[in-house]
Amino acid sequence: MVYLCYMGDQRISAAEFRAKIDSGEFAIGKKGRIVASSKPSVSPAPKVSPQKTAKPKRGKFGNIKTSDPEGGKAYDSRLEAKHGAEYQAMLERGEIRKLERQKVFTLHAGIKYIADFLITHLDGSLEAVDSKGMETAIFKLKKKLFLVDFPAVKLTIRKAAKVGKRTKAANKR
Repeated sequence: MVYLCYMGDQRISAAEFRAKIDSGEFAIGKKGRIVASSKPSVSPAPKVSPQKTAKPKRGKFGNIKTSDPEGGKAYDSRLEAKHGAEYQAMLERGEIRKLERQKVFTLHAGIKYIADFLITHLDGSLEAVDSKGMETAIFKLKKKLFLVDFPAVKLTIRKAAKVGKRTKAANKR
């Protein structure tokens, strides 16, 4: 025997009705009434959010990665990019012999220290340069180990100027 069910102005068979309930399109509510399911059978249109201007992603210490104008690997911060441009200009003017970026040094027990730049001067001496916005405890430890393991390489730390702070020269005015 085929039973017919009325759903609004629709007339469907009992098998179709059972299929709609099993699929979750309809449910049987309180007092045996048929109710529309809370989950829609058709996926809703995706929400469109207003266009936001893309802000540069900042690192843990507020640094913003900067692309290399010469097409190389991106710099880790604006400060490092500024220093890299200075050293590249020195290299082009012939003031330094060689410039290497992201030079890896292996310290005690396999600890790695990556200097931002390794400069070979005209006299053959080596200088490892690191651009720092702030010195962390890990960096201070690696710096001490570096000075012990590589005494022939001069280590230079170039720090960022304090933002909003007056320099000593400005205070003397």
